[in-house]
Amino acid sequence: MKALLAELRRQVALEDCTEEEDRLWVERSGAWLGLLLLDALGGTGVSRRDESVRVLLGEHGSFDTFGAMQAALESDDPSAEFVRQVDLGEAEATGRGPVSRVVSVFVERLAELRPNLRLEGRHDLDLLLSEGVEVDLSRVQRSTEGEPLTAVRLAVDKFISMLPGGDGEGDTSVSWDEAKARIMPRIVGAHFVEELGEERASLLQLSQLCADTFIALQLEYQGRSRFLRVAEFAGWGVDAATALQAALHNLARRSQSACFARAETGDGTLVIGQSRDGWDSSRLLLPGLYDVLSGDLRGPFAVAIPHRDELLACSAIDIDAVSALRDRARDDALRAPHRISDAVFLLGEDGLEPFEAPADLHH
Repeated sequence: MKALLAELRRQVALEDCTEEEDRLWVERSGAWLGLLLLDALGGTGVSRRDESVRVLLGEHGSFDTFGAMQAALESDDPSAEFVRQVDLGEAEATGRGPVSRVVSVFVERLAELRPNLRLEGRHDLDLLLSEGVEVDLSRVQRSTEGEPLTAVRLAVDKFISMLPGGDGEGDTSVSWDEAKARIMPRIVGAHFVEELGEERASLLQLSQLCADTFIALQLEYQGRSRFLRVAEFAGWGVDAATALQAALHNLARRSQSACFARAETGDGTLVIGQSRDGWDSSRLLLPGLYDVLSGDLRGPFAVAIPHRDELLACSAIDIDAVSALRDRARDDALRAPHRISDAVFLLGEDGLEPFEAPADLHH
């Protein structure tokens, strides 16, 4: 830590340092800080979502070491800010930090109130539970900041009661009229089905997309969502095709301001979905995606969705770009908390299919 603090002081003292040089320094020093904290305090590693990276400290802590070094670099008192940031990291590791204290209480109360659910993945306050339940505890954290733990427990208990099968809102009995306004499509990978197990997976409304991916349907509320089951559609008298059309309609409505960025790389042009609203990968299902990509690329397109918050595309006739896209999809899928697949798809005017080799272009 003393050596890292000395590096910070040297960086601050540099004259005529460019913004890019500062950015690269933050990347290196943030990684260094993360390794030091994990080594000293323990933890489960690193969680990455799109450009957001968190070091998972202790049992339930989460800390942005890159943001910490950026804050120290920009502070009027870099040394004092560095010490403050390290203290924050230590607080997260010991359950006293803003993230860890809420997640710790949530996990403890979940085991008592809903033992059928368990924590399976997390990124900051965004948690993935068993049975395909996703929750966002950010509102609980904001509403209880500075309050005693008793207030956190009360807020967490209320939140848990609203989960599927709880005694709160009871969305398991929602009508189709309400559901069709909240239903959203979610692409999941084969590992999701494997982790659920064949018996539990058979209860969910899943349809195969292509390669090792499936389309699931979620019912979304503020701060939480759950996967819909086959029995619910039977109760509504609604078939899967009708439900999917409703979900795509809702996704299209949310995608009116979706952000797609064009990036020029050494291997060719890449288009990246960067809306960061949790639905970038699902936009692979939108019929208008081909026209959107045609504004920057020559079709047909090679497309990948390594995890929930990422959609990558390049021209399928640019072999170098396709190779780079495959490598990035493989790397990003390995590191992501909401992994989908490292498969590459071929998107043409007639739809989507697996893209295994350049020869597929002649199909």
